[in-house]
Amino acid sequence: MHPSDSRMSSWGPLTYTVGSSELTDFPMAAFKGVNDPVTIKFTATSAQTGAATLRIGTTLSFAGGRPQATVRNPTAKPTHIPIDREPK
Repeated sequence: MHPSDSRMSSWGPLTYTVGSSELTDFPMAAFKGVNDPVTIKFTATSAQTGAATLRIGTTLSFAGGRPQATVRNPTAKPTHIPIDREPK
């Protein structure tokens, strides 16, 4: 069944916590307006923080949809990479 099917239990929104959530707690897909936002929380030491690149991989999209990341409060600018130009 599709997660927007009213016969299914709710898919979220949810918060996945690295280190305490079960791997199976993460949804197989994120659907705008159905189970968004999907929040991922983790703890990092001061030695682990600093300049970094956040990479988000998607195997599923519709109508050119791309995930958008928010780190604390600032919103990252969406990056649109054509499917045939994905990094290898």
